[in-house]
Amino acid sequence: MKHQHLVIANHYAKALIDVIGDVKSSTSYIDSINLMESELKTLSCVVKENPDLISFIKHPCIQTKDKINFMDGIFQNKVSPLCLKLIEILTEKHLVDLIELIYTEFKNLVEAQKNIISAKLSMAYELDSNSLANLKARIRENLGEHIEIQLNVDKNLIGGLVLQLGDFVIDGSVRQKLSNLKKNLLKV
Repeated sequence: MKHQHLVIANHYAKALIDVIGDVKSSTSYIDSINLMESELKTLSCVVKENPDLISFIKHPCIQTKDKINFMDGIFQNKVSPLCLKLIEILTEKHLVDLIELIYTEFKNLVEAQKNIISAKLSMAYELDSNSLANLKARIRENLGEHIEIQLNVDKNLIGGLVLQLGDFVIDGSVRQKLSNLKKNLLKV
């Protein structure tokens, strides 16, 4: 992923949040944010599952107005007017392939507004529901109540767990401990 793509995606995500905040509508700000997040997630899946769509949008021989009309035909009356406008802009600028990144950036900004921390917890095997609840409770106790934990089973870990909070990683895996032991033994 190029840094410039991330910057562009972040720009669009911020703009969406700003527009949602500025629009006076019958739905609440939170409802509008949740709707946009849901629509971006759906669009992200549609784009990911249909690589020919990106090829069509990027095709140099097809006029931009035809591309926009095509996208309007697909998404009109299926998404909110704001989301449809986003699709039109991204189509016009040949940036539809960034929708997944825009969705991720939008979600990150919304979580930051709500003071939610996203964490990725990787374990060697699945825990039973009681053990998992206890582990989540201990993590929330140490890091705060507003944490969303995404669970991942990684058979390469051997045992233990790895907790990732953004760029910060707590590696309590057996694999890491064995690696540290190996390094220490090689120093001798």
